[in-house]
Amino acid sequence: MKALKYALVLIVVTGIRAESIVKSFQAPGPNNGYYAYGLAWDGEHLWVGEDLNGTIYEIDTSDGSVITSFPGAPQSNHGLAFDGSYLWASSDYHSDYIFKFDLSGNKIDSILNPAGDYSGGMTFDGQYLWVSMYYPNTQPNLLKVDTANGTVVTSIPSPGLQPQGLAWDGAYLWVSMDDNDGDPERVWKLDPANGDTLLSFPVPTTRPRGLAWDGQYLWLVARGPSGVSGYIYKIDPYATGNPEISLSTTFHSFGNVLVGDTAYFDLQITNTGGAALSIDSCTLSEEVFFLTESFPISIDPGSTYSMTVYFAPDGPGNFTDTLTIYHNAPLQDPQIVALSGVGVYSGPVIHIPESSHDYGTVRVGAQKRWFMEVENQGNSELIIDQLTFSTGFFFTASSLPISVQPNQSVQVDIWFYPQHSGSHIDTLLV
Repeated sequence: MKALKYALVLIVVTGIRAESIVKSFQAPGPNNGYYAYGLAWDGEHLWVGEDLNGTIYEIDTSDGSVITSFPGAPQSNHGLAFDGSYLWASSDYHSDYIFKFDLSGNKIDSILNPAGDYSGGMTFDGQYLWVSMYYPNTQPNLLKVDTANGTVVTSIPSPGLQPQGLAWDGAYLWVSMDDNDGDPERVWKLDPANGDTLLSFPVPTTRPRGLAWDGQYLWLVARGPSGVSGYIYKIDPYATGNPEISLSTTFHSFGNVLVGDTAYFDLQITNTGGAALSIDSCTLSEEVFFLTESFPISIDPGSTYSMTVYFAPDGPGNFTDTLTIYHNAPLQDPQIVALSGVGVYSGPVIHIPESSHDYGTVRVGAQKRWFMEVENQGNSELIIDQLTFSTGFFFTASSLPISVQPNQSVQVDIWFYPQHSGSHIDTLLV
């Protein structure tokens, strides 16, 4: 008998992040949208429910502005769904009901919430209402509900123990998951028949909440890109990714530069994301700092662009400015680079800001001091080796010589000591 050997080749394909943030804006409600939770799409606008005061907002997605609002489920609105004519909103443990509202805010009906005290999200599949059970941490926790009587038709497991928002795309169920009990913060596409995972991607920021599907894109409530706030993200789950911007530095000092000369440095801008990065514009407020680039600038994924920043001081002294870089990376704020430089003359250059000083009235026999500031506006050491007065009423106690480094200043004490009454005038030679 011949022994037959078979070679089994196993191919593992590792998925890459494919979703793209199309746009984002701050959610409505208190504390910069921090309490935004439930989300639903009515075919034209988004509806957002917040869980502090229980308000439901109608949102214009072109700019995130509020069109109208009304009181929803008391202190909750964790789940929000649109059935084609009416909104459904879930309340919390104060009232374990799901309420039916018309779009003017009138309460039409209610059913007992099969998820109990803590539902995470809701959506309609065209016939039934899906409700995610956020707590207790039991499976199956995605419930298909008949709104005619509130009974659970069927249930499937979610990929984690505490599911949040739900959305229906016409064939499949989408669910967002937060990491309060260790679940990965991702958005999952599920087979509604059994809960099998078909696709998933990471949440843009943290703390995902409501989900909605508008026929082409997903909408997600989650934390804002910075600070304590709530944002609404428009997501293409099948796109190639988002651009991400990274700078070689966020601060640059040009040091000492001769007045009339121009110094420069190259700022490296890298696209670490998965889609083309566009630098739309840059702003500076001081004329001594400038760019020569033409905008917009497109940077391919994984590529770096070198932007030259110039400093041309038009006089001596310290100069500062802020370079602000505006771009299309949706999860990042405009980038800031702090700039500084010093304008100097060639050689040691003395400058005394106060060319005269009046001591006022001083009692005969008393002494009064003035600190004379002496600046070095040059690029080499300044030596003060002599101070000469023409009368005996003025003198200095400072030890000579005095060294003043480039772009630095010293204070020299000049005393007035009148021995008799009257006006006293002197000229100091430095």
